[in-house]
Amino acid sequence: MQRAGLLNASLPDYSAVNDPKYDSYNRTRTLESKRSGIYFLLAMLLILVANISVLMLNSQGSLNWDMSLRFGVVSLVLLPILFWRYRRRKKICSCCGGDLHDLMRPLAINYDYLSRRGLILDGHFYSLRRYSGLKMRWTRLTRWTQACHHCKLLEERYVLRYLPVGDAEIKKIKQAIVVSDDEIR
Repeated sequence: MQRAGLLNASLPDYSAVNDPKYDSYNRTRTLESKRSGIYFLLAMLLILVANISVLMLNSQGSLNWDMSLRFGVVSLVLLPILFWRYRRRKKICSCCGGDLHDLMRPLAINYDYLSRRGLILDGHFYSLRRYSGLKMRWTRLTRWTQACHHCKLLEERYVLRYLPVGDAEIKKIKQAIVVSDDEIR
């Protein structure tokens, strides 16, 4: 229990992020600029065309196998680096070009969440999940979206994430389980 408390202490507090003032933001389907995705696609196509042209030159005898092998190895090293950079890119707004921020939204409990294994307590959905290792830990299901504070826009799409819970929430969960076990008997 002591170790879990230390792990949870290093996590940021997301309770202030779920603020009702963001309910006044206008909704839009997509908020992120497509520019970085287009650049990523163009870089991938450039690497593909360069590899095909090197193979064609090699098949005609203009280039030796050693040079084409080196070019292929450089391409294989470059592809994961480009993909890693694309995944860690700075997300910008398509309207104003400002930074986009991840925002936690309230989780509306519906049939999708009710069909999952877990516990609903105080409007939050908790479940046991494996995190890093074999030990099961209590986690809270959260719903995240992107927002631009300059344009006052909020994206309609959302992503579900499980966050580890703190010691106080674990105590509430265990008390709720004990109470429900007593009611069943």
